[in-house]
Amino acid sequence: MYDLEQPNRGIATRDRGLHAARRRLWSRGFGDKALRAYETRVAVYVDQLLARLARAHGEPVDAARLAEAFAFDVMGDVGLGSDFGMLQSATMHAAVEQLVQGLSIMGRRLPVWLMRLLVDVGQSLVPTEATTGFLAFCYHHLDRLMLMADVERAKRPSLIAPLIAHYEQQPPLHRDLSALRNDCRFIIVAGSDTVAATLAFALFYLAKHPQHVLHVRKELQPLRRANAAYADHQLRDAAPYLNAVISETLRLHPPASTILRITPPEGITVAGNFIPGDMTVFSSQYAIGRSETLYVDAASFRPERWHSDPSLVKDASGYAPFSMGPHSCIGRPLALMEMRLVLAETLSRYSVSFAPDFDHGSFPDRVHDCMSWHIGNLDLCFTPLVDGS
Repeated sequence: MYDLEQPNRGIATRDRGLHAARRRLWSRGFGDKALRAYETRVAVYVDQLLARLARAHGEPVDAARLAEAFAFDVMGDVGLGSDFGMLQSATMHAAVEQLVQGLSIMGRRLPVWLMRLLVDVGQSLVPTEATTGFLAFCYHHLDRLMLMADVERAKRPSLIAPLIAHYEQQPPLHRDLSALRNDCRFIIVAGSDTVAATLAFALFYLAKHPQHVLHVRKELQPLRRANAAYADHQLRDAAPYLNAVISETLRLHPPASTILRITPPEGITVAGNFIPGDMTVFSSQYAIGRSETLYVDAASFRPERWHSDPSLVKDASGYAPFSMGPHSCIGRPLALMEMRLVLAETLSRYSVSFAPDFDHGSFPDRVHDCMSWHIGNLDLCFTPLVDGS
């Protein structure tokens, strides 16, 4: 395994000790109190998304770009205390555009050593991203937060705040600015593309199979509070079909299409090939999620397998869309909160259908695996419900 971020250091590292230490710091930003504070801020962007749908008046909307705008705005705010303004401006922020273009290179699946060489050579030939693009956005807001007093940062919690506090508590000679900067960037990357893609895929399947929308809408009706938004704890505990829709979407399109595992000490034989023990190997979550060995009718979107018909799941041990073990996704609770709130508020207000001239059959051809999902246009019509029906 290569440490792709060298010479930078942070939570995305193969150094197990460093990863564990950084993860403990990250966990402070994902406690119950912090998540409750984030929910009110996520709701602001849900409202902005709904406002965009309302302004469309039922005309086609590129739901993939809308989900992207929502996810990046949320992570800009929750992660660094400043959003990208993409929902309100209805345009892609230049920093995000550069990030998306950069990540697309990962889809080439070049050898990691070659990618490192290209990055190192390229940085000497072109203006560095640290001064012109996505990293400049991250570093600017990191510097802004670092200039604040602790009491000021505490007024608006963010995922990066505990990392800044730890940095400031270290003796000057032991402060690692590269780790802080790297984690600052990783907060946005890891928390945005994943949520955006899952929301887009969920809306695609719901437009294709509208009968599932009716099930979700029925269970949402008694949860609606008078003139108030849905509360995530209600959606988590009392909306099983909504959660099943999300789980089924994650099965078919896991946020990270591959995960890392370690072979058992005695080694393992895969397809006739022996792999020694204690080796790091890639496992395709995409292939596992579509395996008939694990799921009945594995290629089909059937949320009931996670709700009313568990017989459709032969073996759930392979289901790990957020990975597992010490390297599992620490942002899972926040990601699921975002997905639940967006889908609940949208489906309780709108019917979802494909735009008249949208070829949904070719949609999979416009989806590319670039470590995270890069999705082409997804033109949907959101038609307001009459009397909530």
